[in-house]
Amino acid sequence: MKCLFLYVVLVLQANQLLGQSVEFKLMTQFPIGQEEVWTLDGIGNVIISNRDQLKKYSPDGKVVFEQSQKSFGRFDKLESLNSLKFVAFSYQQQKLCFFDNSLTFMETCLELADYNVLNATQFAASSQTDKMWVFDQVNSTLSLLSLFGLNQEQEVKNLMGIVNAEHVVQMSEFDNKLFIVDSLSGVFIFDLYGTLIQKVDVLGVDCIQLIEDNLLILKDNGLVIHNLLTTKEEKIELPSGEYTEFMYTGKEIFIRSKQHIEKYEFLLRN
Repeated sequence: MKCLFLYVVLVLQANQLLGQSVEFKLMTQFPIGQEEVWTLDGIGNVIISNRDQLKKYSPDGKVVFEQSQKSFGRFDKLESLNSLKFVAFSYQQQKLCFFDNSLTFMETCLELADYNVLNATQFAASSQTDKMWVFDQVNSTLSLLSLFGLNQEQEVKNLMGIVNAEHVVQMSEFDNKLFIVDSLSGVFIFDLYGTLIQKVDVLGVDCIQLIEDNLLILKDNGLVIHNLLTTKEEKIELPSGEYTEFMYTGKEIFIRSKQHIEKYEFLLRN
């Protein structure tokens, strides 16, 4: 798992960054281990999972909730659904588990085997109610699952044959489109019916986020803004360090380094 994203109202849009000199002001650091995973909720709290525990930090870096997760084992991805709920994916157990904003387990975990998924390696929450995108590596199938069987499901067979991607590092839905990121092949964009509609030829991608028509791309320790309509690109230099993940909220950017999640404020200079 390489990247995360947050559904928020974006105050500072990506096109405001184009043509501007950007400085970063470090606001807070959140400790994180190499094997731990994280996400943000809808109001800027940081949630971190390790093998034994879930922790929730306030925006100023204070621990506000802790909860044991020993009965669940290791989670491989966390994704915020809204400010009140997030979902956790376990690769080993092939489960999706749901928690509320106090880190309390909400209901029975969903067994992906019940949806005929043999070996899920990636998942992404959908904006469609009670639906999840899941990639089953064994049969190379991309599915949009209806978690409670109330809605129509979508399925794309032979996904790897379609996109020729073998190093998928991210799968995320933005603006009613599914983005699949392969570090060696580029970024593939699908509509909600699972039809491939666009490819961005960019290599060495660690992480992306979409803001309007701009794709924010983390690569080579820099942040590239790629306009999907014009293909124009500009690069923003990040603070010194080795980064693998980021989340951009419109007012701040959270960037993961080896030992911390670093929260920065943008300072724009004309």
